[in-house]
Amino acid sequence: VASGRKLVNTLGFIGAACCLMLMPAAGGVLPGIAATTLSLGALGFSRGGFSVNHMDIAPKYAGVVMGISNTAGGSVFGAVLPVME
Repeated sequence: VASGRKLVNTLGFIGAACCLMLMPAAGGVLPGIAATTLSLGALGFSRGGFSVNHMDIAPKYAGVVMGISNTAGGSVFGAVLPVME
C-alpha cells in the first residue's frame, strides 16, 4: 500500500513538473492552456498519494486531523505570511 501511494505521488509530481517545463515552449495560448491543464491534472493525480495520510495517522479522527492541518496550512499561514512581508 505504501509503495503504491509513493508511486502515485511521485508520478503525479513528475508529470506536473514535466508539463510546467513545457510552458516556455508553448507557441500560443492554446498550448499554454493545455500544458497548464495537464499539470493540474497530474497534481490532482498525486493527491491520491498523500491525502490519505490522515487516515493512516488517526483513522478514528481523520476528519478532525484533516481540518486542523488544512486550517494551519492554508488559512493561518495564508493570512500571516503577507503581513510578514
